[in-house]
Amino acid sequence: MKKVLTIIGSIVAIFAIIILIGGSYLTHQFKQMLINGGFVVEWNTTDGEILKDLSYGDGYRNRYDLYLPANKKPKALILFIHGGSWISGEKEDMAWAAQRYAKEGYITASINYTRLRTDSITYSSPYDKPCMQSMLNEIDSSIKAITAKCKELGCDIDQMAIGGYSAGAHLAMLYSTLYATKSPLPIKFQISWVGPSDFNALFPTDPNMNIGGAAPAEERAKFLGDMELFLYSLSGKTVDVETMTTEDVIAIKSAISPVDKVTTDTPPAVLAYGGKDTLVNAIHGEKMSQTLTSKGIANRLIIFPNSGHELGHDPECTESVQAAILGFCEEYFN
Repeated sequence: MKKVLTIIGSIVAIFAIIILIGGSYLTHQFKQMLINGGFVVEWNTTDGEILKDLSYGDGYRNRYDLYLPANKKPKALILFIHGGSWISGEKEDMAWAAQRYAKEGYITASINYTRLRTDSITYSSPYDKPCMQSMLNEIDSSIKAITAKCKELGCDIDQMAIGGYSAGAHLAMLYSTLYATKSPLPIKFQISWVGPSDFNALFPTDPNMNIGGAAPAEERAKFLGDMELFLYSLSGKTVDVETMTTEDVIAIKSAISPVDKVTTDTPPAVLAYGGKDTLVNAIHGEKMSQTLTSKGIANRLIIFPNSGHELGHDPECTESVQAAILGFCEEYFN
């Protein structure tokens, strides 16, 4: 049992570090990344219309922005999900992507979702607190609402792509794998900018760490509480940490790892990762690409050799990603 607690404790410690660094890093570096990396395009009123803060549910975070291209009635939606280590970030963080592809003639949207450890669930839900599955449920609800809104506006969209940045890319990949055959709109392809694909790689175990083993009762209680919250965030289930096995922990991480959920129904993917990323190592893109390829699923992996998590130092790679996405639009949208 001590070994299991040590393993879970090390995972929780790493999770806390990633949350602290990831949330702070994105907050301070995101705008500069967009500029340096060549992501930003100029948006003019002649490019289309932006409808802000539309509702897709009863929760106070259940809001989205809809980008409608000018003078066109496209059949496809591209949905974008913001990053921020699952605890921070706003839908506006993906405005650069929504604007870029709306200018190309596609309906786009960016959504907010109820975040871990930051927000409370304020709507009818099977979950008391935010977790990965509650986020997937919200994504599903947003697609239904966006589809209905577009129909109201005279645009009958019948297919989509989904993508995101960092934590948002993880959610986009996870939704694409788990909802490949039951999404309200058929998912033609997915996009990941530096998204974690393997939680067992993102949160590796350190057998030399011994957190909480012989700690005083108060410390141990806090430690166990942190572990239970961490595992609930991943699984949506309250677990008895002291009775768990190592295999149980691995299974929980695997259940929300897109790389472990790929099937022959998983949609094609454009994958962009930083060669110098110490937060979400490029191995996440490589593993996802290899797994998709093994299932016969088309994918394009682009490594930014000089960039970290911000992807801000290889504008030529940004151009390659944009070209790949537009190529997928041409190939997979009917």
